[in-house]
Amino acid sequence: MVWARVFYGSMRAYQKGDSYLKGGRHIEAVTFFDRSMHWYAPLNPYVRKSAERLWEIGKIGQERGDIRLALVALKAIKRGLLGARSFYTPGRDWIEKCDLRIQELLRRKVGEETGAKADGFVDAMLERSEGKPPDVMWSIVLLVGLFGWVISLIAIIMRPVEQGNEKGRLWGCRTLEWTLCAIIFYALWILGMMNA
Repeated sequence: MVWARVFYGSMRAYQKGDSYLKGGRHIEAVTFFDRSMHWYAPLNPYVRKSAERLWEIGKIGQERGDIRLALVALKAIKRGLLGARSFYTPGRDWIEKCDLRIQELLRRKVGEETGAKADGFVDAMLERSEGKPPDVMWSIVLLVGLFGWVISLIAIIMRPVEQGNEKGRLWGCRTLEWTLCAIIFYALWILGMMNA
């Protein structure tokens, strides 16, 4: 069901982007192709089709001398694929193609604006935009913390109030243990989010 919903969302966004592209409304087309790419799921053909359309828009922008449009389209491809990465990065070939074209366009743009070579500046700019991939170990810590916290809270909620001599006493020994577990797992979850 989830995959079908993702597929449908990606398809609808692609269709809207395609209609805007046919109408010559390139910025709107980029917006919807970008949305289509963010509906990433394995084996979703609309992610690849959207990347191809965005590449076309980048070529159109470059041919017209509209470097800004070309950069917007190419960065949308890169951003869409990098947004879907986890243990692996989908579309590495697209990302590499986009990086090369973006470097070329940025060098041209900065060279036109300053009249100088911009190799170091462009390389530093691209390195910053790449970002680092998620750390696998901290991602696992994050998931362990999240699931441990949820299970601990469920155990606290499901724990019946003790009967007998301690009738009505909420803070029994088991409840205190589960509360401490919930605090520890919550801390792991937050620590994992900060470092992943």
